[in-house]
Amino acid sequence: MTVFATIILFVRYSFVCNINSTNIIKGTCSQFAQLLTFSFAKSIIEKFYNTNKS
Repeated sequence: MTVFATIILFVRYSFVCNINSTNIIKGTCSQFAQLLTFSFAKSIIEKFYNTNKS
């Protein structure tokens, strides 16, 4: 459930970023989106790893 919610949030956020015509805003948005994606992926992988380990 959290994975799907994360994907939906990410898609919506990147879509809003693409609408903005200013390149500075686009650059900041993509950097922030990448940061979000990495942190979400890290937490999801850690969750699965900890679940499989025990």
